[in-house]
Amino acid sequence: MTKIIVGAISASFLTLNLIAAENDFKAELLTGDTKLACEAILCLSSSTRPSECNPSLNHYFSLKAKKWKNTVKLRRNFLKLCPDGGDEIEDLVYKDYRDNFLPNAADPRECTAEYLNKQLENKEEFSYLENKFSLSYRVNPNMPAPCITLFKHPYTAISKPNYICTGEFYTSLEWKLNAKLIRISYKDYTYLPNYEKYEIYIPDGEGGYTNYYKKVPFSKTCWMD
Repeated sequence: MTKIIVGAISASFLTLNLIAAENDFKAELLTGDTKLACEAILCLSSSTRPSECNPSLNHYFSLKAKKWKNTVKLRRNFLKLCPDGGDEIEDLVYKDYRDNFLPNAADPRECTAEYLNKQLENKEEFSYLENKFSLSYRVNPNMPAPCITLFKHPYTAISKPNYICTGEFYTSLEWKLNAKLIRISYKDYTYLPNYEKYEIYIPDGEGGYTNYYKKVPFSKTCWMD
């Protein structure tokens, strides 16, 4: 038997050894969809996805059907094109990983910091800044459950992003300004540099008045690898 070592996904679990049927089965025979399937398994299992992963992942995620169960079937059949070691030496955990776990797993691209930072959560509440009910926003601090399952599998080496923001909601005005508004006295306001100043005029039917605020910038990059 000729072992084709496709690559170690992680030092914490065994190397994926793809066995090519007989001694005369050459490594170069892994071409076409068979080669793409093996590459897809590696690329789906690692946080490191070089440009060489694009063809296999693009093909894998293009396999879709109207019903999820049929999408799973299409993707399972594709991944099964990547050979295992046969009945005598195959790794049953790897086979289950290839045939059952990966086709049903979360899209690992949706478990990255880049993707999670775009997932916003909002709620309607009364804004004392705007004197009305409006939406407030934050980057969702909750990791999707399918992603957690993906991180924990012993055959994946996908790093879990960390949430580093406070998790507080910001008014729509603050979200637009990228800064939390802290109300201060006019005296304190006069000492601020212009880039930290913000004022809101409140009409009250008697000439109105102005509230003064200090802008405290916050980051919308809450998930970090």
